Amino acid sequence: MKKNHDFKVGDLIIYQNGDRFEIGKIKRMVDDGAFVWYSTGETAAKTPFDVMHKLSNSYVITETELGGRDAKKAITEEVQIHGAMVYGCKDCMSRWIMYLEKGLEEPGCDDRKPVPFGIRCPFCGGFHAYDISGYLRIPGNGYQALPKNASYFANLPDRDCGVSRISGMMDSLDEHEIPSARIVRETR
Repeated sequence: MKKNHDFKVGDLIIYQNGDRFEIGKIKRMVDDGAFVWYSTGETAAKTPFDVMHKLSNSYVITETELGGRDAKKAITEEVQIHGAMVYGCKDCMSRWIMYLEKGLEEPGCDDRKPVPFGIRCPFCGGFHAYDISGYLRIPGNGYQALPKNASYFANLPDRDCGVSRISGMMDSLDEHEIPSARIVRETR
């Protein structure tokens, strides 16, 4: 039997019901399974762990309609962040914030993982987007919920570094908008 820690909120899974298979997205975890969205409606079905199979390449699916309009909000509230990095594209000159999920680039964290220095640009699709700020911490040295419609690096248990999750709702930052009041540069 699969354990609870094999899955987390927001994971895409395959549900096996005999010879039928359905894709789903985990809404909420419970001791003996998870509530999973299998359609665009807001109803989630309780599904036992032993019939759930995690998608190993779910990182390539950035948007789904599973769970309807409230699904993204519910999952976003589950992600805890501690800092951010500003990325910039050398091709189109766009800039944007990539928040850091708990355990990624986190100072003082024993099992800290890195994030990619370079990622694909969500604005032009080029492969020349790089970290231009270094680590920026959230004021207060604690954790907070990921802002709505924010892009971030996810800390996936089966990955050695953070995986980018790009929001389709973000805008490029002007140079004067790069956060300094909300996020403070960490001195190492």
